[in-house]
Amino acid sequence: MPNTDDRATRLARRATSWWFVGPIVCTLVVLAEIGIRLPVPAVPLALNLFTAAALVALAKVAVWFGTSHQTFGREQRLGVVVSVLLIGGSWYGTRIWAFERQFDALIRAQNASLKLTLNELSGKILVFVADRTSHAPPPPRPETWDQDEVALLRYRQFTQRAFESRSMTLVLVTPRSTSCRESPSTF
Repeated sequence: MPNTDDRATRLARRATSWWFVGPIVCTLVVLAEIGIRLPVPAVPLALNLFTAAALVALAKVAVWFGTSHQTFGREQRLGVVVSVLLIGGSWYGTRIWAFERQFDALIRAQNASLKLTLNELSGKILVFVADRTSHAPPPPRPETWDQDEVALLRYRQFTQRAFESRSMTLVLVTPRSTSCRESPSTF
């Protein structure tokens, strides 16, 4: 009767051979990288794919060590430790990279939103100034200098009060910040 441990060991080695595990890991990493390089990174998906790739690679190393550890010398045991550390370090590095890409995309969206808001605000200010300029009293004339100065002073005070009340409304209406879940088109 054949030894079932040898049969299980051979099956485990075949199922976790690099010819089987390699394409899976490469596919997961490529899909994750595509997700991260999108204009709006798909970070949760990419993190799941990177984690799956790391777990598959760790499973390969664990099965390799579990089925062959009796024959390992010092170099092979060191290779297992280095492999586990490389897989863990790569997984951690890809998480940091994914979060940096997400942060960069958020900053780009906030900058675009800020530029749009500032353009709208400056346009409203220019419209207000043009409207107030069309209602401005004429410049003072020598024969009615005092009355013209009083009218001009009243006009400036009224314009200042109108601008302050309107600018406070404009400032309160403009968005102050965005989050990762808001898109710039919602403003």
